[in-house]
Amino acid sequence: MAAVPELRNDGIILNAHNDSEIAAHLARKRQAIATMKALGASGGTVVAVYSWQIMLIALFAACMGAAFGAALPFIAVWLFGALLPFPVAPVVHLDVLALSVAYGLLIAFAFALWPLGRAHDTPVSTLFRGAIGLEPSWPRRRYLIAATLAVAAVVGLAICFGYDRRVTTIFAVSAAGLFVILRLVAGAIMAGNCRSR
Repeated sequence: MAAVPELRNDGIILNAHNDSEIAAHLARKRQAIATMKALGASGGTVVAVYSWQIMLIALFAACMGAAFGAALPFIAVWLFGALLPFPVAPVVHLDVLALSVAYGLLIAFAFALWPLGRAHDTPVSTLFRGAIGLEPSWPRRRYLIAATLAVAAVVGLAICFGYDRRVTTIFAVSAAGLFVILRLVAGAIMAGNCRSR
């Protein structure tokens, strides 16, 4: 049963869809962001406000996930304990749960910085016309560096606290390579769509 939280920890690295979800959230908030900028808020203020908002949501979600992961072994034993051929004594590992929350916050922070960094420099007129980031662009260097450090922290934690460092390292390198390939393919598709217009 102790393996359940560890499986959840490894699986959280796969939450690459957070990028598009956060971008969609910012697209829904584009009118509010445009209003803030029109009233004089700087791009940095917008990034700070929505970073706090996203991180608070991520903290709530990570704590809920950790609570569910901690309760799941007890629920499984309560429901199916009589069917198991051996006795099982579930235990709550607070260190593993804390690590799960840390993974969740770092992943959310890393994937939030890309769309937030692009929103930093999006003109008010563009925000009022349509969604953030319709045109391919890169966020400012400081956001790229911060996102890279957050991803590096996730990989470092996974390698340091994983059961098998070799397997974790191979998985992390493979996931990073796959992410780069998907980014390149997505960029090529977006560039092709822009040229065809």
